[in-house]
Amino acid sequence: GEHISAAVKDALAARIAPVPVTHFLKTTVEPRLKADHKLLEKAFYRNKCYNDPYEDITDKVGTRFVVLLGRDIEAVVAALESVPGWTRSKDRDYEEEQSKNPVAFEYAAVHFIVRPEADIEVGNIRVPANTPCEVQIKTILQHAYSELTHDTIYKPQIQATATMQRDAAKAMALLEATNDYFEKVSDQVTAALGSVREITTKLS
Repeated sequence: GEHISAAVKDALAARIAPVPVTHFLKTTVEPRLKADHKLLEKAFYRNKCYNDPYEDITDKVGTRFVVLLGRDIEAVVAALESVPGWTRSKDRDYEEEQSKNPVAFEYAAVHFIVRPEADIEVGNIRVPANTPCEVQIKTILQHAYSELTHDTIYKPQIQATATMQRDAAKAMALLEATNDYFEKVSDQVTAALGSVREITTKLS
């Protein structure tokens, strides 16, 4: 997780320069290890027929990249896909999900499962080839939504009611609309600053 986080940030820095990565990303990139009890919950209580739960569950280690705008996700995806030595598969693609079911409003983010093609050394630790790490790429609005719902209505201990599901869908619809307005404001600010930056450049 630490290796992948660092490599993606390095690749991202070149793509968004001169904007610093610490400004572009809205939360600290900190890999996390799934807690034992959560691993057991996922393995035995989610109505999924795993042949080999420990091998089949691919988010035992994960890291996330949180950006401001929906269109900023593309830069992180491109950075991730540019790093050699990994295999990558999209575990979740919100654009594809929305195109298949455009009237549904659900959790939206891009999830990759990243695996090293060969054994690698990270510090003094050998990471075997094909070891999975989940990489989540999302906006800060999507992150807020997942923080609210992930440990509540999407857990096996809770039977989500129709009202809970409906309210969650309404919240996601509102977040999508808010992101659209954020992007419009960002475009307007960029346009307004354009002439100022041009004058400043000429004066410099």
